[in-house]
Amino acid sequence: MSYSLGANTLKVSAKLFAENRSRLVAALKEKVVPGSVVLLQGGTEKNRYNTDAEDLPFRQESYFFWTFGVHESDFFGVIDVDTGKSCLFPPTLDPSYAIWDGNVVLLQGGTEKNRYNTDAEDLPFRQESYFFWTFGVHESDFFGVIDVDSGKSCLFPPTLDPSYAIWDGKINNEDYFKSRYEVDEVHFNKEKVIADYLRKHNAKSVLLLRAENSDSGNVLEPATFEGKEEFNIDTKMLYPVMADLRVFKTDRELQVR
Repeated sequence: MSYSLGANTLKVSAKLFAENRSRLVAALKEKVVPGSVVLLQGGTEKNRYNTDAEDLPFRQESYFFWTFGVHESDFFGVIDVDTGKSCLFPPTLDPSYAIWDGNVVLLQGGTEKNRYNTDAEDLPFRQESYFFWTFGVHESDFFGVIDVDSGKSCLFPPTLDPSYAIWDGKINNEDYFKSRYEVDEVHFNKEKVIADYLRKHNAKSVLLLRAENSDSGNVLEPATFEGKEEFNIDTKMLYPVMADLRVFKTDRELQVR
């Protein structure tokens, strides 16, 4: 097991900290009586003033990190000097803690619009901008989900009637979309398939995009899907985050002229 601080940074193996503990045991053995143990307490997170906001960056207590390499807060650690064996004691978290984990982002793509009361689709389709930024999908009527914990993504293309192929050609399968858009999973959008996916991945909070244009006053309403009422829905967090990310372009985005 190893960790890093991001791309192009050094990967640090957990073996480094195991070696630190071995060195500590060796240094103590000649100085303590048999049956001695080392007990260390890790750092604790500090909230901003009297709120529950944890926006003060957590830094682990240095000696605890040197010994165990633990990044999370509120741990204890014990080392048996005689045997060299070590034990960690993570905090017992209240079940409500899970509300803030298990977050998923769910976005709804644009839909094709027909000309007046006909079935003619000669109005050019334009994908919803935030959906395109996130998934790069060109086709209409898609949904997309991102699991915030794992970073994995899933697309839900529309389930098309076989007659669609008469007018628009081949109906592509799930593997086609998975390969084309380089996502982790693809499932055709059928009855409650999105809700089933969210339950399977233990979604505690579903972040939906509600975007209001401050100039025009036009509002992009949050995605709707069957079974939505079963989940804790958040429509406030996502928009400012995504809007900010879209302002600052990556090198790959700058290459697109």
